[in-house]
This record gives sequence, C-alpha cells and structure tokens, in this order.
Amino acid sequence: MKKDKLVIMDWGGVVESHSEESYLAHNVVKHVLEQFTTEPLPHNFNEVFEQSLMVDGVPINEIAGTKKLQAYLDKLFAACHIEVHPELYIDFMDIYTQITSDTPYDRELARYLAGLQERCYTGILSNLTVLDGPRQNRQLGWENYDYRWLSYETGCMKPDLEAYRLVEKDSNMSGSQILFIEDVEENLAIPREKFGWQTYAAQYKGTKGTIDVIERFLAQ
Repeated sequence: MKKDKLVIMDWGGVVESHSEESYLAHNVVKHVLEQFTTEPLPHNFNEVFEQSLMVDGVPINEIAGTKKLQAYLDKLFAACHIEVHPELYIDFMDIYTQITSDTPYDRELARYLAGLQERCYTGILSNLTVLDGPRQNRQLGWENYDYRWLSYETGCMKPDLEAYRLVEKDSNMSGSQILFIEDVEENLAIPREKFGWQTYAAQYKGTKGTIDVIERFLAQ
C-alpha cells in the first residue's frame, strides 16, 4: 500500500492524562522536593516552578542531557532552601521517575495508534523533558512510529515555526497530507493557518472522537 499521509500525535493531555488528579508537572516536582526538606516550600511555589523552567533563555524542554538539567534544578533547590550535594540530582530524578511511572494513559488509543503504520506514516510531536522520554516510550512504543520530534531531542518546541518546518522537512509531506492531533489550541493554530495541516483538538480519554477523526482523514 502506498502511504501518502502522515498522522502526528501529541502525547501529554491526549494519550497521557494531565489532569489535576493524575499528572501536572508542578505538582509532581513539588512532591519530589518535599522528600528533601522538612521545611514548608515557598507559598508561591507555582511561580517558583515556572521561573525554574528557563535558564539563560533556554527552556528545560529543549535540554537533551540529564547533566544539563542541574542548572534548572539548582534554581529550584535554592528557592526551596534545599542544600545541594552530588547525589541530590540523581535522587531527584529517581524519585520523579518513580512518582510518574504509573501516570494513567489511554491504552486503547495507544494500541490503535500502534497499528497505523501499515496504513500511513505516523509521528510524535511533543514538548517534554528528557526525564519524561522513557515514560513516553513505555506508553507509546517509539518503534511503532516512523518519526519522533521530541523537543528535548530537536531543540525546538511547539508552537515555534521551526518545530513544524522540521516535520515537513523530515517527512517530505506538507499541507493537507498531515493530520496533527493535540490538546492545546495555540499549538494547533500555527500549523493549521500557516502550513495548511489538518488539525484536531483532542482531550485525554476522547478516544472515540480521536479515532473517528483519524479514520475520516485516512478515507479522504
């Protein structure tokens, strides 16, 4: 079968739950930090967390190696008055991985997506940190996708234009050949309006709606 279409999936908020009850990054990081201090964390922790996501103008989601995360973690540790020692970075990452390992995800949708390769090209376009990559791989199985555009590997994040240009360059596809499924409208507007992609605003556990959209796209 000749494949002339590309289905691209976002991950967090579509396949993996990002609800208040399951996974929100600032809640997880707050819980991890609480393991290293008996003192209360800053009352404005959400603001502290947001400020820690950028060092020297580079977002944490564009950092490829775990060693390079230290500068970002140092901002958190300093703001929370946590004394830094060499093992602290490893301990933080280990506990983060443990806490997030059982985050709920849409297994039915993941199975469906894994079976699409015979019918079309498939890819993942996701903003995430290097710490989240292994969890995404366990849930989706990277081997089930033709392309992977992860922000910490590509060095660019949605909704930057370069993120979408890279997709078209790597896949040699463009415009209506591409269906992009994502939960954040800001990340959908640019590829839809500037690149002519077909887009769908999905939400976690909107399984049937997402599958129906893909099936209609493939039937065109």
